Amino acid sequence: MSACALHYHIKAADCSGHYFDVCLRIENPDPEGQTLRLPAWLPGSYMIRDFAKHVVEFSANHNNQILHYHRVDKQTWLLQASDGPIEVRYRVYANDLSVRTAFLDDTFGFYNHSALCLEVVGQSRQPCEVDIELPQGYDNWYLATGMPRLRGDAFGNGRFRADDYQQLIDFPVLMGELTLDDFIVHGTRHRIAIAGRHFADMDRISADLANICENQLDMFEGAAPFDDYTFLVMVTGQGFGGLEHRNSTALLCSRKDLIHPQQAGMTDSYRTFLSLCSHEYFHSWNIKRLRPREFIPFHLDKEQYTEQLWFYEGVTSYYDDYMVHRAGLSSPQQYLDTLATTLTRALMGKGSQRQTLTESSQLAWTTFYQQNENAPNAIVSYYSKGAIVALCADLLIRKQSNHSFTLDDVMRQLWLEYGKDERGTTMDSLIDCLIDAGGAEMRSLLQRALHTTHPLPLKELLSFVGVEAQTLALESDNGPFGKAPRVEFQVSLGARFTARDHGLELVQVYEGGSAYEAGLSAGDLLIAIDNLQINATNQLEFFSRYQAGDKVVVHAFRRDELKQRELQWQAPERINWVLTLADPAKASPWLSIPRG
Repeated sequence: MSACALHYHIKAADCSGHYFDVCLRIENPDPEGQTLRLPAWLPGSYMIRDFAKHVVEFSANHNNQILHYHRVDKQTWLLQASDGPIEVRYRVYANDLSVRTAFLDDTFGFYNHSALCLEVVGQSRQPCEVDIELPQGYDNWYLATGMPRLRGDAFGNGRFRADDYQQLIDFPVLMGELTLDDFIVHGTRHRIAIAGRHFADMDRISADLANICENQLDMFEGAAPFDDYTFLVMVTGQGFGGLEHRNSTALLCSRKDLIHPQQAGMTDSYRTFLSLCSHEYFHSWNIKRLRPREFIPFHLDKEQYTEQLWFYEGVTSYYDDYMVHRAGLSSPQQYLDTLATTLTRALMGKGSQRQTLTESSQLAWTTFYQQNENAPNAIVSYYSKGAIVALCADLLIRKQSNHSFTLDDVMRQLWLEYGKDERGTTMDSLIDCLIDAGGAEMRSLLQRALHTTHPLPLKELLSFVGVEAQTLALESDNGPFGKAPRVEFQVSLGARFTARDHGLELVQVYEGGSAYEAGLSAGDLLIAIDNLQINATNQLEFFSRYQAGDKVVVHAFRRDELKQRELQWQAPERINWVLTLADPAKASPWLSIPRG
């Protein structure tokens, strides 16, 4: 047994049943009775998740004698007092295939320690050791994590160490028949571990990720805030997500997102995967160490509020695609198309006219992380709208200094002053640093961007870097965003829908649009317009035959009830941002323009 005062043993015990077994040994428990608890949430994902609800068995003993316990609340256990070491054993159900909690089946396993490891209250700052055991009978499985290994063969069962509890929960673990690769950037080893069936071109993916990582490290003058870094990737038929950690990231992607050796060029889905990796890697600086002062320390038993998420997620969302472009993995126009999509998603709907960015940040726990079908009418995303603010700030700094300074310089300054020693930022410190770079005009921009819902000077700032910005109609209610429509219909339904053989299932209905004014709602199944059936095959015919102002009778099922409504067609709103590189010479200090 370890000499460490806190020791966890985690075993992938039952792949078919989705169970991890955990044994926690506490050498010096509280003599008055030891309190244990699981977090209610984990850093980077601002929603109460109540990990304790997945504990299905629990027992404690001292010298092989059972210790009684009391459930103080939904996430806390109080053990009977003892005069020496105690062992706590419990089983955790793990069937959430996401980057946030824990998952185990006969394909692969993944977990965050926040979902499995009880915090020993009063000893949270003590170092701890963790033995991790792969499931028996799965001889081809490997284990990957960024947690420092004390013993055991590389990628096998072993013992690991964390300096304290908050460090422990920042080391996710991936296990399975892993595909492994690594590369070196600025002397720092980076690893990729992929679980799940895939056909990935590992050489190309490693080379592309190395390029992105190099550009980010160059931005921060080559100073990696970690000794090594691991990309932990779970591959499924359909999936997408990422969560940042101090020296790793957990990623979930679709099989088609990983480029395979027979694919030449660049696919949109692969570029999206690279952008996801870029986003989480940038968080190594921007949120993991440079972070809001309200998050120092984390209090994982309840919500922690901050108005600063617009900066930490928004700036990161600006740099994720921008770094892919800087790495030479998207052309100037491809990057502008991606940026235009971000602009469209951020600004469409009434939500961006109703909620400010600081409100969006403060209320992330509910309005952003618990969205419903009315979200476009009610809220604004601090990710995408924050990215727009970062874009405006970058272009304004460039304009004021004739490209002598950029947002890169602001990020380096913030890193040196507040991130490197993890002092934490206040809203004032962020704003002051930006104003130092952009002057009075920056102060006005930030006031407008953060505390009002007024439009931002996007077209003017983009024009400074030789980019023409237009707002056009969407090709259809479902997009695509960020591209000029190939066909211009005269009417719009004003709803996002899923086209099916038996009708159009309304997913979101935009306030003020044709469907909304007709009394249709999200969840309705639109089956007929003007007494003719509409479905996935003929939908475009309907949109092509009407003019704005025309009135029709529509039929839709709401649940199992047939509804008849009168719908008056409206012209499509010009909400689709389209960006065009008009002057490459003016754009070249900002965009990487190939030399002709």
